[in-house]
Parts: sequence; structure tokens; C-alpha cells
Amino acid sequence: MASGTGPALMCYADLLAMPEDHLRHEIIAGRHYMSPSPIVYHQRIVRQFSLLLLRYEETHGGEVLWAPVDVVLSEENVVVPDAVFVSASRLAIVTERCVRGAPDLVAEVLSPGSVKNDCGVKLRLYEQYGVGEYWLLDPKLKQLTVYSRDRGNFTPRSFALARDAMAPSLVLPGFEPRLAEIFRER
Repeated sequence: MASGTGPALMCYADLLAMPEDHLRHEIIAGRHYMSPSPIVYHQRIVRQFSLLLLRYEETHGGEVLWAPVDVVLSEENVVVPDAVFVSASRLAIVTERCVRGAPDLVAEVLSPGSVKNDCGVKLRLYEQYGVGEYWLLDPKLKQLTVYSRDRGNFTPRSFALARDAMAPSLVLPGFEPRLAEIFRER
């Protein structure tokens, strides 16, 4: 841990030294954040979204991973997104222990305890460290916001659940999941 006049800052080595407790631990700007396991519907959305990414992986290569997986953007910024995709040309950032660098796509499913971080500090962090696209899935409203890069900065596109609504990725050519597939109740 770093020393100084304020609270000690954490780095990835500190996170690795913590005992396993089945909570989600993240470090953002050296500060420790922890959250409990998500509810079942949240996990169903993660599963469905990950399955769609797995289908994409089968035909386009690359690798999809889902929580818990550490994404080390820097030693002081370690996040555990709900799902990530790394393209075939960038698989070197996937190590035995973690993803070291910005994935092509990061997805977070909003929950009451995560909205502030997911829509605020993590959005800025993903933009700063070069994540290609950031997908925010809102289970309550059954809508999706995709942040894609436009001249280096994130620009949002929103999609609402409708019978045939699709959300095309600008980073993963051909990845156009139907919202009805993502927000299935079972």
C-alpha cells in the first residue's frame, strides 16, 4: 500500500493478498470498493449477454470472459466488470490471472448499489484507459446504453426493449444482439 497523509491507497498486489470472501473487490484510483453478489435476474442478464458474445467469439475469434475476472487498467485501477470481450488481435492482454489492459468491449449490468459507480467513475475510467465500447444494461428499465468512441471520447447510443430491437456494436463488426434475448426473464 502507498503511504501518505491520507488513507493508504491500494494497488493490485494488495488486492491479490486479500483472503477470498466471495465479494467483488475493485480498486479505482487506489481506493478499495467492494460489493456483494448480485441478484439472480442480474446474473441471468450477464449469462444471456455472455452467451451472445460466446456465439460471436465462435465465428470471429477473440475471447469473452465474465465476472469475476480482474481487469487491470493500471496498478491503481482494477475493476471486475460483468462481461468483457477481447478481440483475436489483442489476446496478449489476457493473462493466466487477469486481463491486463483495456478490453474491446466491457459490459456492466446496473444494480441499485452499482449505478453511481457504473455510470460515473467507471464510465470515465473505461473512457480514459481506452476501452472500445462500454455497454450499460439496465434491468429495471430493460434498456441499454452503448458508449462508443468518437474522436477518442465516448458517445452514448440508447436502445429500448422492443420486439425486434437490436443493438449493433461499432467495435465488434456483426455483433448485433436483440434486446429481447438479453433481457429474458428465464
